[in-house]
Amino acid sequence: MSIERNSIYNNFRLQLDRNPRINGLTKFRKILERDYFSDVTIRNCNLEGQNINLIIELDSPYGLEDMHQHLREGNLGCKQSDPFTGLPISPLDSALFELQLLNDPLIDVEEFSIFLSDCNIVIKKIYPQSIQEQLANIFRALEDHLILMIDDCIKIPNEIYIPVFEEDLSENDVVLSNIEQANNNIKDYFNYWGLYFDFQEDASIYDLEKKSIFNGDLYMLNH
Repeated sequence: MSIERNSIYNNFRLQLDRNPRINGLTKFRKILERDYFSDVTIRNCNLEGQNINLIIELDSPYGLEDMHQHLREGNLGCKQSDPFTGLPISPLDSALFELQLLNDPLIDVEEFSIFLSDCNIVIKKIYPQSIQEQLANIFRALEDHLILMIDDCIKIPNEIYIPVFEEDLSENDVVLSNIEQANNNIKDYFNYWGLYFDFQEDASIYDLEKKSIFNGDLYMLNH
């Protein structure tokens, strides 16, 4: 199945609560605005009963090449380390930990989007807590691959969608089933990304392992 333009927003957008009643939300937003140099909009997407599923949108003044430079310099989403494991964590992860302490319902991030001046980057949840756990690693992958994508493209993509999946036409529901049962894993963020360009209807695919762009049939998350 080719990935058609604008399919990212076709489903749950109408279910968003634009004024979620979440304790500590103002402080949480200010932390994200400080560490990601962006204006931040936060909405609640009610997909799982009483749980809080956040849609986080960063409106950034930077372009894609500016973002790459800030990532290289360690300025954007300043890198932190877990005090117990020493592993890298994102400001989002640590801020969500503090936010969760103030609220009883489980808080997760359904979608994390960065709206740059010339490109939108959309990151989807693929298993519970996946975005907050992997955002530091996704930013590192963006640091490694953005310049390769820019050099390999005719022009800068106007949207990067993370991740997309290989589609098996005989098992169309397997990907969604795995997501619902939390069977997806970390590596799924680092196989394929979808790239949209304003001169074509369907997405191109960026293969992170091969560091190359191709056209093909893949599956994108739209739940």
